[in-house]
Amino acid sequence: MAAAPAPTPSLKDEVRAALLKRKGKFVQISQVTGFSYSWLHKFASGERDNPEYERLRKLAELFASGSI
Repeated sequence: MAAAPAPTPSLKDEVRAALLKRKGKFVQISQVTGFSYSWLHKFASGERDNPEYERLRKLAELFASGSI
C-alpha cells in the first residue's frame, strides 16, 4: 500500500518558518508591518499560536516580495 502524502504546511506554519529564517531582522519587519517586535518574537517562538489571518497575509506578502 502506498504511503499517504505528507500534509501541506498551513499558512501559519509557512509564515512562522519564513519569520524564523529572518530572526535577526525582527526590528526591520516590525517597522515595515507595524507589528510589535514582541508580537513577532512570540509568534516565531510559538508563544502566540493563533494569529489573525490578516497578520499572516501581510507577513506572507512581505516575505514573497523578497524585500526582507
